[in-house]
Amino acid sequence: MPRNRADTCAFDRRPFQARSLTAFAAAALLALCSIFWLAPPSSAQETQLINPGAMAVTGFSGVDPADGAFIDTGRASLRMFDLSAPGGQDAGKLIETPQPFEVLSGQIGQVFAITFGDGASGRTPPGLPDLYAGATSVYGIRIVTPDANGDGKPEPQRRGVPGATFMPGQFGEENGGGPGTIWRIDGVSGAVSKFADIDTNSGPGIGDVAFDAAHRQFFAADLDDGLIRRIDASGTVLDSFDHGVAGRPAGGLAALADDGSRMDIQDAAFDTGNPASWGYTQDERRVWAVAVQGGRIYYAVGDRGEIWSVGIGDKGNFTGDVRREFVVGAGTPVTDIAFAGGGDMYLAQRARIGNAARDKAEVLRYRRENSGGPWAQVPRSASASTDVDGVPTAGGVALQYGFDAAGRIDRAACSGTVVASSDQLKSAGVAGPAFAGVRMAASGEGGEASGARFVRFGGAGQMGDVEAWNPCEVSAMAAAAPQPESGAASAAPTGGGSAAAPAAEAGPRLLQVEQTGDTRCRTGQPCTFVIEITNPGPEPVEGPIRFGDAIAVEGIGRLEGISVTSIDPPLGCKPVPSKLPLSCAGGGGLGGGGSSTHKMTVVIAASALGGAASPIAAQNCFAAVPPDTTVAGLGGGASAPGGPGGAGPYACHRFTIEIPKGGGQCKLLPGQIRTKAGRCICPRGTSLAGGKCVQVKQPACKIAGQVRGKNGVCACPRGTQAVRGACRKPPQACPAGTALVGGRCAPRGGCIAGEIFVNGQCMIVEPSCPRGTAGKYPNCRPIPRLLHVPSDRSDRPDRPDRPGRDPSGGGGSTPGGSSSGGSNSGGSTQGGSSTGGGTPGGPSRP
Repeated sequence: MPRNRADTCAFDRRPFQARSLTAFAAAALLALCSIFWLAPPSSAQETQLINPGAMAVTGFSGVDPADGAFIDTGRASLRMFDLSAPGGQDAGKLIETPQPFEVLSGQIGQVFAITFGDGASGRTPPGLPDLYAGATSVYGIRIVTPDANGDGKPEPQRRGVPGATFMPGQFGEENGGGPGTIWRIDGVSGAVSKFADIDTNSGPGIGDVAFDAAHRQFFAADLDDGLIRRIDASGTVLDSFDHGVAGRPAGGLAALADDGSRMDIQDAAFDTGNPASWGYTQDERRVWAVAVQGGRIYYAVGDRGEIWSVGIGDKGNFTGDVRREFVVGAGTPVTDIAFAGGGDMYLAQRARIGNAARDKAEVLRYRRENSGGPWAQVPRSASASTDVDGVPTAGGVALQYGFDAAGRIDRAACSGTVVASSDQLKSAGVAGPAFAGVRMAASGEGGEASGARFVRFGGAGQMGDVEAWNPCEVSAMAAAAPQPESGAASAAPTGGGSAAAPAAEAGPRLLQVEQTGDTRCRTGQPCTFVIEITNPGPEPVEGPIRFGDAIAVEGIGRLEGISVTSIDPPLGCKPVPSKLPLSCAGGGGLGGGGSSTHKMTVVIAASALGGAASPIAAQNCFAAVPPDTTVAGLGGGASAPGGPGGAGPYACHRFTIEIPKGGGQCKLLPGQIRTKAGRCICPRGTSLAGGKCVQVKQPACKIAGQVRGKNGVCACPRGTQAVRGACRKPPQACPAGTALVGGRCAPRGGCIAGEIFVNGQCMIVEPSCPRGTAGKYPNCRPIPRLLHVPSDRSDRPDRPDRPGRDPSGGGGSTPGGSSSGGSNSGGSTQGGSSTGGGTPGGPSRP
């Protein structure tokens, strides 16, 4: 879901070169500008994926044309189009774009919600955003079981069955994805990685994703339990907001907790054709869309399109300030929310699953006269283009740049075009049936969207969300430059103004900023900057004003997380800034010729300096601009970066950072580790509490028998899988025509008496001889019973060398006794006697 990008900024590098600006000074300004969503220089644009005017679109990747039963994992579920110069303004035209960047469903599965980040993650150059995409079920759920017919392919299933899994291409399981995964696409390389995982999501997926620029965090709508998850810039889920429990009562409605229903694709109750079996939370608490605007999260609930909002606290947390804004009441869910630079709200509806032919889905526009007033729908004018209004939308809407007469983006008109997704587009220049893609139409003040043009998605229908990267740019020096002589203005090109021939009306009146302060600052100790903001013109500058501040260090760049201890008097921002870099809107404006002076005190931690050697050259840059404009020039010489003067809307102050003896390193607390940058942090899976790192308590796994791995994900132990809400051993696979009976595979008809099932068929059981007999039935004979079996051959009577035997045939003596001749004579043994040739101590041999 888009944020409002009207508060962005882009500096033109040419004035930098004209003033022979040092590399360090340029870096300082870039550090400041990046907090206003800086557009990168042209050299970076040649290699980056996302440029101003880029448009990201999601949609179903389609099925494999070979058989139509499987998801086509070789086709894209996300595409990025370059719309920087789409050509003329002919209505009904199909725009031909350069080959789009694609992400295949085999990589990320099916995705719907998308949003751009801020490019300040440290992974990409400042101002180059990453793209984020959430897993979805809105195009349907497809499941399979293992191959049973020997064709090497899994078996598609309509109903839940033991052993079923999600079909490849559904959720990107091959890359570790799932129904609660949010993916990150690198803004420079296009590399795909897993950003965050809501592992409690059983299958419904993510409704929407929004970026909160002020706190560098994300919000994601979970369709499984209805919660809005708050996620930090590293992908860690921080906390959540429950509309059913915390939101509804604020609107006079009864609290409604999640019913606990889950998607179980191994249960017979699951039906791929029945969304009621997919585990969505109740409609009254189901959040489809989220967007951040003016320090609040706006979100859409249920099929009636209820629009609510909740406040964002100073630390980015959810507050108790919940409002029920209005109800669309059309019976069609609102799945996307976008805000224009002037504050107008655009809503995109999407037909319910299985109801596309009956539900009416369109783009709606709402406006309010003041910040506390009610919202009212903006009616379409009678001149609204029928080729736009008659086409149902597919649930995605965004604001894109306007375009000049030559068909190039006009970066001064950052909300000049409404972009919406649709499955049923029809271009005047394309024969054949309707196609899936996006429509682009100029946004009129009366609410109309006219002169529609189209971009084909290239998939197989079922479009999803659309998002445009449109950082605004207005010439910062247009108002401050000298007026051109008569006739010069008419020679200036239209669309964005020109520094060579600017008009006073080309941009808003600008403020002048001057900055002084401490020339030496020590780490860990207060450092103060004095900022004077002046309105040099005779007319008042209305508030609010957008303020920005950042510190840049030579050899490092922009510093992150610098503590702001006080701003006196306050700038009037809400939330009150507590860290640098900052970007906030506040203040009540300045009267003609008026000024205000503010003292800002910060504390720079040694750990933020990455082990740099003391002393360290640094600059603090501060800007004050209108909230919906950006700086695209540096103005007169007095306002050049690094100087205390100010004839422009920004000023930079140079100073030196000193690190005290002893290195100034942070002190390791129990359990902490030191990073390569010198920061003291707790290891992953722990957090700082009571002065030491303690294990983070993870919620219990919802599936009985599951265990949470080192990566924090719940999974069944090896050799088991989730079946009917518990980890169980997978069912035994039996050959075709057989079934599992009593733990064994048996033919579906069963074997008759006297047969057994062997190797997939019934075989006759032949009788065998009973125990104690030998032979083949019925010829069985008793096995002879031996009373004595000699242990060796020494006592065989026929051996001539048998001990105690006379070779001549007479009696022989044994040790310790004697025997008289003759076969009937007794033989004496040691300690006893035997007669009749008996063996020692044993019975007579037969």
